[in-house]
Amino acid sequence: MARVKKEEIDFKYNWKIYFSFIKKYKAVFTALILLALILEAVYVVDKFFFKIIIDKGGEYVAGTLAAPAYIHILILIAVSYLILSIVKVVGRWVHTHLINHVDADLMFDLKQKFFNHIIHLDHNFHTTHK
Repeated sequence: MARVKKEEIDFKYNWKIYFSFIKKYKAVFTALILLALILEAVYVVDKFFFKIIIDKGGEYVAGTLAAPAYIHILILIAVSYLILSIVKVVGRWVHTHLINHVDADLMFDLKQKFFNHIIHLDHNFHTTHK
């Protein structure tokens, strides 16, 4: 049985076409990248808060930190954690919303360009290619 030679995919050309469509949405892509960086930083900060609680708790148990100071630190961390949780929720929603919006617009632009290309081909092309 003879193997059928597969056509090579020109990824460079495909990316070039894709990025030509993305140029239209440069501001949204920049916002998405910045939002993703902020969200990832927020996911690191809550681990840092846990580290502070453990370290200050060790100092409190050792007697080098007074109880009112430790309670003040815990309250600040709790308030900060609540704010970060709200930022995570809102940020994740905005990120998903922007990705869906750009994805739908990109698909529409791609379909419109290539469908219009096919529609505007001459009659001979449509009669010889099924």
